[in-house]
Amino acid sequence: MEKKTNKKMGSKPWKPDATSLSLTALSRILAVLFLMLLPGVAGGFLDRVLGTQYWMAIGFVVGMLFMMVGLYYVVKIGDIERRQAAAQADQAEDSEDTKPMDADEGRTVAPPAKRDRTGE
Repeated sequence: MEKKTNKKMGSKPWKPDATSLSLTALSRILAVLFLMLLPGVAGGFLDRVLGTQYWMAIGFVVGMLFMMVGLYYVVKIGDIERRQAAAQADQAEDSEDTKPMDADEGRTVAPPAKRDRTGE
């Protein structure tokens, strides 16, 4: 039986399309929003169940702290992804620019053949 092999699609790095970038941004925004709102909503629920009036305020203060930490990590992850994409783009450009060209005809020069060092 023949063994199937995966062929590489090319040396260029994968670039996400506009839809995947939009959904990534939306998911990050919603995550930060939920980090901010859910503790306040849970505090409101506790206020109704326990008959108190302070858990909602405490929940929203805690939610603001969660939101600040979550926003910090969202920005940090975005920065890391941006740097990785820039590094991949630089590597792709470098690999395309390093091919030697024949000055007269504009063709890529074949690498020199390996020589046998035994003297034959």
